[in-house]
Amino acid sequence: MANKLYNDTSIKAIADAIRVKNGKTNTYTVAEMAGAISSLSGKETVTWHQCPEAPRNFINDVTYDPSDYSTSQIENYAPTPALVSNTKPIGKTVDGITYYNEEPNIETPFANAAMAGTLKPLDRLRWINTTSIAFVDGVNSFTSKADLLSYVSQHSDEIEYNTIFCVYPDESRPEMSDYAKYYIWENELKFFSYFAPDGNTRDLGGWQCDGGVIQYGKLVRGGETNPNDKDLMVNEIGIKTEVRVFEKALQGLGHSVWGIDMIVNPTNTIIAYNLTDKVMWKAILNGVLTSVVRDKPVYFHCGAGADRTGTVAIMLEAILGMSESDISKDFELTSFSGAMRPRTDIASFISNIKQVPLIGGLSDTFRNHAISWALSCGVEIDLINAFRQTCVNGNPDIITVSIPTYSITNNLTYVTTDNDDTSVDENQSYEAQIEPQNGYIINSVAITMGGVDATHYFDGEIGNLNRLITLNLQHCSINNTKQTVVDGQGYGAEVTVSAGYTLDGATVSITMGGTDITNQVYIAYEEEE
Repeated sequence: MANKLYNDTSIKAIADAIRVKNGKTNTYTVAEMAGAISSLSGKETVTWHQCPEAPRNFINDVTYDPSDYSTSQIENYAPTPALVSNTKPIGKTVDGITYYNEEPNIETPFANAAMAGTLKPLDRLRWINTTSIAFVDGVNSFTSKADLLSYVSQHSDEIEYNTIFCVYPDESRPEMSDYAKYYIWENELKFFSYFAPDGNTRDLGGWQCDGGVIQYGKLVRGGETNPNDKDLMVNEIGIKTEVRVFEKALQGLGHSVWGIDMIVNPTNTIIAYNLTDKVMWKAILNGVLTSVVRDKPVYFHCGAGADRTGTVAIMLEAILGMSESDISKDFELTSFSGAMRPRTDIASFISNIKQVPLIGGLSDTFRNHAISWALSCGVEIDLINAFRQTCVNGNPDIITVSIPTYSITNNLTYVTTDNDDTSVDENQSYEAQIEPQNGYIINSVAITMGGVDATHYFDGEIGNLNRLITLNLQHCSINNTKQTVVDGQGYGAEVTVSAGYTLDGATVSITMGGTDITNQVYIAYEEEE
């Protein structure tokens, strides 16, 4: 083979290209280059800090003492006023495409014109890149609803489908200090809510808990929903259930603006730091837990994603077995999006959870006090365990409890029930529909529980006794076909004889309750010829 001359610059360029691709610092002879090139995988791993530095440092540097809720460190990390950039994920641009919202510490494959490889954000906190809205006076911000209606009427052809408008103050609710929100729905202007869509949106995934870490994409918390974020939240993040935790009176639309399942607070109780209303807590917890177990990831929120949302997050995180230090830090992350919320704000709420009586032999841990609260509200232990198994990437232990069972005894007269259960577990509901037999109306109901009168739980309608009408007719008929009559109400009928018969000399007898009342109520008329 003939010898050939090579340009050193060209050889060096080839070696440099190999080192760029394989990430090594090796030197190569010409003879070694072919093998080095053959061993290249053709993939590139792109890593970056998707989480902004300030919240990242806060999570990594701070550890709280669960016996001391008098101190907070959030002021050392969250600037005042807040910076929107601290609550938005940092995008990574590869070959002209910017990637946001990636699952942390997971290699996500990508391929484009210049390269193929994987993306891997390095930080466990996953902010969601929701849409920010700047309200402009006279364009989507108005001082009265009348002005807004006028604007919509004049600009109907140019208003985009999901445009959000605000009115401050709202004429129909002058006592509200927040903006009233409206948006175009099915070509009409609809009331939305009293809260602004907010950027305080983050995944609860990545936190250490019982037996592993919380999976990403199962529980996402935040502020009011933005119709423009439907594609992001539903199609990209995978949310299938919206849970609105603010009070019933402030719910606005009766459906989700993202077109998904929606669960609402059924009461007007404010859930923030509140451990009193069990009806509210049962509805919220059952809604969240059931949705997650059914593979319907949840977005739970209030207006700003702060106090009410933070309260629900604390309960869910406690049930999953997060440490009190991490629960506090997740609560304080909201401070990066607005008003400072140090962990001292939740001190009394945490204390109240710790004072919840333990149920069914559970040991004295913060997690078990939270689970006891859920059980006392009527949430079943099987659902709690299923939620923990579904949410956790790992092996959370199965919680076992010894729940007392109570017998059910029915003493029914002339009524039937659709529930034939003979026992019920403590804190679980027992419901039955009772119906009177033909000819009767329920006259009275008495319910006792553990020897205590619980009749106030009965929500049926109680009426007067319905008297049965019994007819014994021969060769005649009447014009009133009623079979019963309510006690105390009138009943009248006209008797008509059959052809070929007469009432002359006939016996007519009318009794009521065994008493003959014929002479009081029967009126005879002469027959027409």
